[in-house]
Amino acid sequence: MRCIPSPRREDPNMQEPLLIVGASARAAAEAAVRSGFHPFAIDQFGDIDLCRVATVRTCPRFPESIAQVAADLPDAPVLLAGGMENHPQIVAQLAASRPVYGCPLAVVRRVRDPLEVQRALVCAGLAGVETRRTPPRSPASPWLIKRLRGSGGLGIRLFEQTDPSTGNENYYQEFIEGHSQSGLFLAHGGNSSLVAVTEQWIGTPWLNARTFGYAGSLGPLKLECRLRAEWEAIGCALARHFSLRGLFGVDAVVQGDVIRPVEVNPRFTASAEIVDLACDTQIVRQHVRACRGEPIETISLDEPHQHFAKAVYFAPEDLVFPHGLADFCFSDQSQSVEIRLADIPPPLTPIAKTHPVATLLARSTQREHLGANLHAAAKRFASRLLTKTQDDAASSFSVIGDQRRPANCG
Repeated sequence: MRCIPSPRREDPNMQEPLLIVGASARAAAEAAVRSGFHPFAIDQFGDIDLCRVATVRTCPRFPESIAQVAADLPDAPVLLAGGMENHPQIVAQLAASRPVYGCPLAVVRRVRDPLEVQRALVCAGLAGVETRRTPPRSPASPWLIKRLRGSGGLGIRLFEQTDPSTGNENYYQEFIEGHSQSGLFLAHGGNSSLVAVTEQWIGTPWLNARTFGYAGSLGPLKLECRLRAEWEAIGCALARHFSLRGLFGVDAVVQGDVIRPVEVNPRFTASAEIVDLACDTQIVRQHVRACRGEPIETISLDEPHQHFAKAVYFAPEDLVFPHGLADFCFSDQSQSVEIRLADIPPPLTPIAKTHPVATLLARSTQREHLGANLHAAAKRFASRLLTKTQDDAASSFSVIGDQRRPANCG
């Protein structure tokens, strides 16, 4: 397997600055570089490959101290990454001193209301998923409990009739069997364009993911005309109802030719990286133009020539990321697939069981080769990772305490 090259940062004096803020900023920062920006970044990790492409500040008290950390950085506009839609008060602090490229806060609050999302779909004559704020009584089919301020599938579990009341922090949604997909859209001028659709990997066992946790993406998918039209109708209905602006993602369960959206993410999503790598049309630049009210370019991925995938490997036990894995190279087993390690922790970073360790990024001209090759690559990576003795882990956890890598944000 060959390696996907990382993007190279050009002379910052010749580029427009952009501040990336999120739980993990690496994917958005690399996309910003591909769009010709000079990224600054604030996140929880300060990963090695993020530091290669951006000027980075870590935020140990995330998200409470983001605005304080940002005050020491240049007055650049903000692009929001994973999890920030759940912290509107922090976004408001940033917006008080610099432009935020994305949806206005009032829009974010509305589109993150799962009941209003479902009402918007029904009003547009589109399929939805039964959703409510109170527990279902004696349901005939399975239901899920979800967090109102959740991302990456964190906190999702099957509802049990014996569950106690969960208060105002959760909601309930019918569990739908089908294929998990995510549509990426660009909203502009009261309308939206479908950029691409990706397959989502949820609860993937060979990545040690939680049952309903986001574990990766593959795409872009080639869509039949009917499915493409339905995805486009979903994006337009949501963009018009909520007055969305810029990039947004729609997670959905697909049953045959019926698409049932379950969640809207008004930001640069986890699968946006896959789309950006595949389309090479600078989606961060298009996002910025849409938020500025400038003309945007049409993006079409009906016949993708390359397919990409990302797989998030989660820790099977408490561990410490060892020295020597930052430039881990995957053996040259298949010339049809290129893989590189991403979201690479600094050496001796403590990582708790079930929390993300790193991401494997893959590229191939043949979609069917990606899953099996990533599975094999994850095994090799795990073997190298877990041969490290746990003496360092016990020592580091005792010294650093709770400063472990948080769970993944999709």
